[in-house]
Amino acid sequence: MKRAFLLARVSTLKKTQDESPERQLETLREYAGRQKWEIVGEATERASGAKGETQRPALAQALSLARAGSVTAICVTRLDRLGRSLRNLLDTSEELRRLGCDLAILDLGLDTSTPSGRFMFSMLGAVAEFQRDLYGEAAAQGKARAEAAGKTCARPRETVQPEAILEIDRLRCAGIRWRRIPAMLASKGWKRWGRVIKSTGQNRPDAPWPVSSLQRAWTAWKATGEPNQKPPRQIGQAYREESQAGPEDGR
Repeated sequence: MKRAFLLARVSTLKKTQDESPERQLETLREYAGRQKWEIVGEATERASGAKGETQRPALAQALSLARAGSVTAICVTRLDRLGRSLRNLLDTSEELRRLGCDLAILDLGLDTSTPSGRFMFSMLGAVAEFQRDLYGEAAAQGKARAEAAGKTCARPRETVQPEAILEIDRLRCAGIRWRRIPAMLASKGWKRWGRVIKSTGQNRPDAPWPVSSLQRAWTAWKATGEPNQKPPRQIGQAYREESQAGPEDGR
């Protein structure tokens, strides 16, 4: 009896996501039951299919169990659930072959235990990578059209409050070190505003500004009179050196 690991993946939490991780797992459980396979593990992840094992904890878990001999089959609903990078797909397929671990891709009826299955897998991997490139090209074209129409396509840039810049300058003139300034500003209500991170659905709460952001905003204000702007390179470099001068003034 095969010992199967069920792997589900989505890239974002957008409503347009075609298949949720929970639905993928339900489909995989039904398949494993029909094949009379023992399910020894299952995992879901929210990550890009172009990323490798080190950036995908669920995939890393599946491969770790396969290396330990605890898993003899890894199941996914579609090829792009396993990955969209041809190099990563081929490396994964070859390692699973050496380990004697099969790969089941449900919508293709693919079984990598046969030579024809391995050949088909490599061909489909190339198609998956080509499809990803097409998506990227279409997204870039759509962004260009939107920007030409005067629309903003990026998340609004985070800016340090102008009042906080004046307070930073006062603190610097008083000899306060940079590493103390974020907490001092936060105590007066000047923080980096929280937001929801769309890719993970997590809520980032309000928090003190990073020292690097405060230094950048203060440098721009000293160089141009406007906070949060990019000053001319030579002027900006001079003020950056001033803001970071001296080993005793570390962050």
